[in-house]
Amino acid sequence: MVIFGAGASYDSLARYPPESGSAMEWRPPLADQLFDARFGPYIQQFRQMHAVVPDLQNPAGGVEAVLERFQSEAPTYPRRLNQLAAVRYYLQSMLSNCQRNWENYTRGVTNYKALLDRIDHRVKGVKIFVSFNYDTLLEDALESTVGLKIEGMSGYLSSDYLVAKLHGSINWIHRIKGPAIALNGAETDIASRVIDKARQLDVNPPIDLAPHFPLAKWGNDAIIPALSVPVATKSVYECPPEQQQALLEALPDVDRVLIIGWKAREKRLLESMVELMKKNLRIMVVSSSEGKASELVIRLQGDLGPAGMLAHYTVGKRGFSHAITSHEADEFLKLT
Repeated sequence: MVIFGAGASYDSLARYPPESGSAMEWRPPLADQLFDARFGPYIQQFRQMHAVVPDLQNPAGGVEAVLERFQSEAPTYPRRLNQLAAVRYYLQSMLSNCQRNWENYTRGVTNYKALLDRIDHRVKGVKIFVSFNYDTLLEDALESTVGLKIEGMSGYLSSDYLVAKLHGSINWIHRIKGPAIALNGAETDIASRVIDKARQLDVNPPIDLAPHFPLAKWGNDAIIPALSVPVATKSVYECPPEQQQALLEALPDVDRVLIIGWKAREKRLLESMVELMKKNLRIMVVSSSEGKASELVIRLQGDLGPAGMLAHYTVGKRGFSHAITSHEADEFLKLT
């Protein structure tokens, strides 16, 4: 099983690793960079969240902690619902455009694709990918590297590559059943109308895949992005039940876990891992540095209970790019 966090997409181009200082303008952001000034044009599009942007650009305790506070305040201060709806549209708009611009740097060559090639070469049977990223870099890698083109939600579970995107995706949508939303004008205008009615929304629970990253309109329906607002405790998934169930059913057979750029703060996944996974796991942690990876190992030893204490750990020396260019993960991926 491979678990991807924000650090994987942030460090997804070996030619320009983060420490190089290059290509920073459109590098996929980490959580605390989601509202950086470099994304000003996308912030400007969503007036309903402007009042909270100063807190999100100078976040006490981190962006996720600030957004969790806003979420907890919504029952007694309903305007937070409008602001959080605006954040969802902002994240979809900013991240989809960020990805398009990032592709000008990558030219299609990413660490995701290199990793998938090595997994395809060395690992037989079912491969599980858990992603907490909203971007579609993993889907692009699956199509070009192993020939898995995901054209509908069932495609995530249609091969021996099982994918669970637990926090949603920039190309996932919910259709809005009510109230009626006028569909004329630009998509940002439609989004603004939905945001203004956030307290009355009746949203269709099923998630649809919309491959061209629509913001607020799909066919004859107003839509809202199917991605979760990033909060600190992350106990709620924005993911089809089928993906969640497939993951739970697969966990008991997992013998190796490769963690890339994930901080292991998602309580719900950790609880599932404690309950369902083997006690003699091999776990490799790739973070921004060896020190950060070692810190995460210590936390996993506690959070995963007996499984964490009995696991066999490998610590990456540096980030995703180093893991690819040094081939340090190759031995971990080999059949035993």
